Order: sequence, then C-alpha cells, then structure tokens
Amino acid sequence: MNANNWPQFRLVNCFGHWPSGGATGQAQRAFSYTLVVLTAGLLAAEAVSTSWYFASGELQGALINLNELVSGLQCFNFVFTFLLYKAEISNVVLLIEDLTIRALEEARHLDVEEIVRRRRKRCLWAYRFFFWMFVVICHWALPPLLHFFVYGEPAVIVHSWLPFDNTKAAGFLANYFLQLLPCISFCACNVMFGSVFISISELTLGHMEILGRRLANVRYGRRDTHRELNRCIRHHEEILRIIQIFQDFCSSPLVILCLLTIVTLCVILFEITCIETTSNERMINILAEGQMIFLTTATCCWYANEVTFQSRELIRPGYMSNWYEGVEKDKKSLLNLMTRTTVQGYFGRFMKMDLLTFINILKAAFSFYNFLAAVNSNQRNIDKK
Repeated sequence: MNANNWPQFRLVNCFGHWPSGGATGQAQRAFSYTLVVLTAGLLAAEAVSTSWYFASGELQGALINLNELVSGLQCFNFVFTFLLYKAEISNVVLLIEDLTIRALEEARHLDVEEIVRRRRKRCLWAYRFFFWMFVVICHWALPPLLHFFVYGEPAVIVHSWLPFDNTKAAGFLANYFLQLLPCISFCACNVMFGSVFISISELTLGHMEILGRRLANVRYGRRDTHRELNRCIRHHEEILRIIQIFQDFCSSPLVILCLLTIVTLCVILFEITCIETTSNERMINILAEGQMIFLTTATCCWYANEVTFQSRELIRPGYMSNWYEGVEKDKKSLLNLMTRTTVQGYFGRFMKMDLLTFINILKAAFSFYNFLAAVNSNQRNIDKK
C-alpha cells in the first residue's frame, strides 16, 4: 500500500504538508510553505506578547500566552516532521507492505492473514479516534465568530499581537483567518502524527507476532528446516531495519514532544487551579488542548515501550521449540537468530521512549507546577501587603 493511500496523509495533505508530484504537488507545496510562514509569524507574535507580559511582571498573563506559544511550537514540530521526512516515512510504509506480502506468501499456513487484518483494524480505529479528537479540538474556531457577529465583541483564537484593528469587521476577519489556517494546520499534523506513529508501531508489532509464530512452528530435523530458519532471520532483519529508519527520523520530534509536554502540562495545571478569572470557554479550550497533548505523548510512549518489550520477547518462541532435535547447522542458525534478538528495537535516540519516560514527564510537569504555584502565592501575598 502506497503511503499516499493512508487517510492520515490525505488529511495532512489538505494543508499541502504531504505534496504529491507534478503541477498539483507544486501547488500543494506552495500552500504548505505559505502556511509555514504564517505559522512562524503567528508564533513570533505570541512570543512578543508573552515577553511583554513577563517584562511587565504579570505572571498569570505571561503563562496564559506561554501555554499557547508552547502548544503551537509542539504542533509546529510535527508540521516539519511531515515536510522534512516524507521520503523516510514513505519508505517505512513500503517496507512494511513488502514484508507483509512476503510473510503472507511464506507463512500462509500459520493464519498470518488474521494477524494482519487485526492489526490493520486497530490502525483504522486509531485514525478514527485521532480524527475525532482533531474535530473536538477545532471547536475553538467558532466562539470568536459568535462573539464578534452576535455580541459585537472582538475576540481572538490565540492571544498574540494583532496586525490589524480587531474592532472592525474587515480587520477582525483578517486577524481571524491569519490565526485560523495555521492553527488548524498544525493541530491536524499533531494528531495525525500520533495516528501514524500508532499505525506503524501496530504493523511492526504484528510482524513480531508473525515472526514469533513462525519460530514456534519450525520443526527441526527436516529438509526444509534450514530454509525456514533463514527466512525467519531475514524477517527479523527487516523488522530491525524498519525500526531503525523509523527511529532515525522520529528521535528529534519525540524529544521535542517530551520536553514541550512538560511545559504545557505544567502551565495548564497552573491555569486551571491558580487563575480565578479563567472563563468556562477558556477552560474547555485548555482541557481539549491538554487532552490532545497528553494522549499523543502517552500513546507514543506506550507503543514505543511495547515495541521494545516485544522485540526482547522474540527469543522465547525460538528457545521453547524442539531445537534440540535439529542438526548442528540448524542449531547454529537458531543461535544466530536468538543472538540478534538481543538487539532491542526502541524509539528515541537521545531520550528512550517508554512508560518510565512518560512517568518522568508527569513528575517533572507537577514539580514545575508546584514551583509556579508557590511563586504565584508569594506574589499575591506581596500584593495584599
């Protein structure tokens, strides 16, 4: 299956971030680069607004703007991931598909189709879940329109410096669409990266399951034993190759995801518990934002941990087989494969992605939140005096 047929990439390409070839691809690429420039400008405006609040000593206003800035940077991170690593992601998808076709041909008697069907169904459900999360998140685009045209009150999607007068209809609409398109674009890339990560991880885990079933069903002492073991070795090499390519382009985005998640969760907790003027509308927005970031980070860490665990468990079916009945040549082939399984597959080169990493992210976010809450409490005591 071509990567362009995945629904995740079709959604991302609605904003030109997965351009095809030819004249259509050139137009998509131009639209994508326009959105990248607009997003960079929007983030720069948010940074100016945040620095102004910090300079004026308004901690609460600064943190509200910092929350939106960091969330934008986190989502912008995945826009660049799709644009810069399109070839690598497409290569991984093609390798998985080729490996699936080969496994279906070589191990048809092991009911491999059931494994492939089950894993692809999970990929589809992951896409549907993240798509609806994207729809839920994008509700924040409606309130500014209602506030302006129903109540006559100027409103913004994100708090930042505005290039046009927001009190008049023309200026309001210009500011609105300058914020709307980049925000929808990078939110789509954020949730679709999570969906792509889950899909590739699910398919990789499916191949580990197929390989484990093939090793468990090898019958030693037969003529075709050595050929089957060599096929298992090639299967394992392809799995490691897929994980390696995926790790190479995912390492930096995942490290950025983890670091920015700490800041975002910390500021969201602070805004919910320490800022009394937070409106119901704002509360809904930050809860949806926190849900998106929390689930994206949690699923990436869980699946990365599962890939590492299952790659380590591949040694078990080979050891539990009747290898002792095989000839010396077959035993050496199996030993070679079992030695290779000690090379664990994992994601995150600079920061190993697993459940322990996710727990440490939550600990760090809560620690920084306690610090900010203490600073805010001291500032209030000073203001009262």
